Parts: sequence; C-alpha cells; structure tokens
Amino acid sequence: MAKITTSDIALAAGVSQSTVSFVLNNVFSASISRATRDRVLEKAEELGYRFKKRQNLKNGESLTIGLIVPTMSNVYYPFLLQNIELYARKKNISCIIMNTLRREQIEKQYRLLKRQHVDGLLCLYTPHLKIPDDIPTVIIGEKDSIQTTDTVSLNSLYAGRLIANHLTDLGHTKVAFLSSPLNRITPARRNRLDGLRKGLSEKNMEKNLRVIVDKSEVEAMDVAYEYSIGQRLAEKLLSNREDISAIIGVNDMTAIGVISLLNKKGIRVPDDIAVAGFDNILFSSMVHLTTVDQMAFHATKLGFDILLEKINGLDQQDRTINIEYEPYLIIRASTLAEPGDTTCPVLGGLSKFLC
Repeated sequence: MAKITTSDIALAAGVSQSTVSFVLNNVFSASISRATRDRVLEKAEELGYRFKKRQNLKNGESLTIGLIVPTMSNVYYPFLLQNIELYARKKNISCIIMNTLRREQIEKQYRLLKRQHVDGLLCLYTPHLKIPDDIPTVIIGEKDSIQTTDTVSLNSLYAGRLIANHLTDLGHTKVAFLSSPLNRITPARRNRLDGLRKGLSEKNMEKNLRVIVDKSEVEAMDVAYEYSIGQRLAEKLLSNREDISAIIGVNDMTAIGVISLLNKKGIRVPDDIAVAGFDNILFSSMVHLTTVDQMAFHATKLGFDILLEKINGLDQQDRTINIEYEPYLIIRASTLAEPGDTTCPVLGGLSKFLC
C-alpha cells in the first residue's frame, strides 16, 4: 500500500497542502477554522495516514495517557480521576482528561488526543464508537459486543443480586429501581437491573419490582444530572401512590437524590422507605447510604498497569484480556434503622481472569 501524503489528504479534504501541513503539525497561529481542521483530520484517518509518533522514551519517562470520562457531575468519576492521576504521577506519567458527556460527537474528537501524542487511552466507560486499533486502550467497566478492547470489568450483575438479597432478607417485598437511560453504552446499569431481577426472582418477587427509567440523558453545567433524576423519579413514584417499601438508585448519586426528596416530604428513611445505591462514593457514608462497593479504584490501577504493558510492548500475545472484580455490600442506616455502619466482608475480590 502506497504511503499516504499530505497531497492526498489535501485533495480529499478540498484544501491546500499547506493547510494540511498546518493542521497535522498543530500550527494554531494559522487562521484555519475548526470545521476545516476536523475535516482534514477526518480525511487523514479515512485514508490511513500514519500520524507522527514520539520516539521511544527511556523507563517510561514523560509518557502521556488520555483519560476518557463520561461525566464530571457524578463525583464517582472525579474521585477515580484524582486517584489515577496520583498513581500516574508516582510513575512520572502525565494525564490528559477528556469529558465526553456521553456524546458521540465529542468521542469523535479522540483524534485531538492523538494530536497531543498520547501514548494510550484509559476509558472509564464504554464509548459509543468502536475504539480504534491504532492506539493502546483499556476500558474500565462492562463493555458491549462491538468493543474488542482489553477490559477490567466490575461485576454489576452480582452487585444487583447483593442488593436484592439484602432487601428481601429485611422483609421488603415491593421495591423500585430508578435509573438514568438503559442503552448500549451503559451495560453496567442494565446489568445492575438484571442482577436485581434475578435476585428477586429467586424469592418469587420479581413481579413486585417497579422500574422507572429516565427518557433522556442530558448533562448540564448547573445541575448534577443523576442526583436530579433521583429526585424527579422518586417524585413520580410517590405521585403514583404505589405501595413501595424500598427504592434502589442505579448509582449512589441517584440514591442520594431519592433521600433528598424523601426528606423534603417528611418520609423517614429507612422507617417508611429504605434506600440503597451502587458505587460507594465519598458522600454515601455522609448520608449513611447502603451501597455496593465495586472495587473501582483497584480496578482502575490494574487497568492502568495493563495499559502500560501494552504501551511498552510487554504484552505481545494475540489475546483480549478480560478481568472481573466481584463487589461487596456495605450496609448502612438507610436500610437498617440502627446507628453506625456495618460493612460486610469482601465476597470474592478478584474473581476471573479470562484471556
């Protein structure tokens, strides 16, 4: 195959060769519109142009990792990012963060990271778009069928079962699950619901499960989306006057929104309605929320190390790595009307390593 030149790209993009040169070499002093820059980069990728790579560095010095995150409004992600950055700093590695807001159009701009010469990508969720094969990548979290990337998964199916078993053991027979949209790029949400259903079906209670899912997911600058839907969907649930004794948020931010709404209406937690969530974010202990810890920080560190092996060429085997962590339940006062927290023992830790 003939080498792709800047002349080829210029012809395909309908611009001059000098414009292509300015774009590919990150010359921003030239007056080139964003649309033109994007078109040049898109055509370069379509034609298979090989972007310039940095020379190999000694001992991993000055490596740069791109961190792809779906949102910053859920404090779960800033917490992970901070810990990843601290871990990277110890290894003298820089990080560039891209917040996609779970939008496909923003994901397409991953090439902007390539222009910053990132050495690899660590994705903290499953992107809409198939991740290109020309850059080392690891996904943290469940992935869908179109992704063939190495993955460190969090066993959300088991997490749902843990919550179901806990609530049924407490005598709850009618529970509600409140969630942001369930779609292809949110497999963890679907798996949590499926695990919840499986746990309830083992007690012949699945028919008593009420599921309310938000129609659309729109991140905004002035509101924490997942917190707000907890309030909104709980309001909808209560307005229907349904006989529910426990509410499960798809994550802790949603569950905390539920607690906020219940407190506002004078509904006691857990005496009148118990509440539980997933993730064990920092705020969860502050509001005494029962939740499931999915070992996310440990998973991100492991994913980071796998990514470094890929970047440094240490893993030369033709395989896809899938590692899965099992979660554990943290019982707090939002489901038990007793002071203090009770932390259950870890149920499994690292459960599977499949190559």
